Amino acid sequence: MTTDQKAVEIARRAAEIIQQRGKATGHFIDDLNRVCTLGAMQVAIDELVLRLSLSDEKSYSYWMAGSRLGDKISAVIKGQGALSIANWSDLPSTTEQDIAKMFLQLADELEVEE
Repeated sequence: MTTDQKAVEIARRAAEIIQQRGKATGHFIDDLNRVCTLGAMQVAIDELVLRLSLSDEKSYSYWMAGSRLGDKISAVIKGQGALSIANWSDLPSTTEQDIAKMFLQLADELEVEE
């Protein structure tokens, strides 16, 4: 599985997670178990690594795919005037639906790029 394929898997799962849990502000994961954009990615990667029972060496490839996805997100949100992923995610105008939509759009783009 390529890095981009792993990034697609992470993005799709992160979209599900933010839709299920809701959006946190100021925390990766808040006391109500809601997540921000980065928190959704972290939970998605953790779940995938656990589900696949990957060794530390193999789990590293999922963290690299998460980094690739983070670069893609940064490019999108900087085009919207945000300073960082955390800044964009914490904006009151950014909804969990916006975050999920962005994850799914990037997953589609990454699939096309392959």
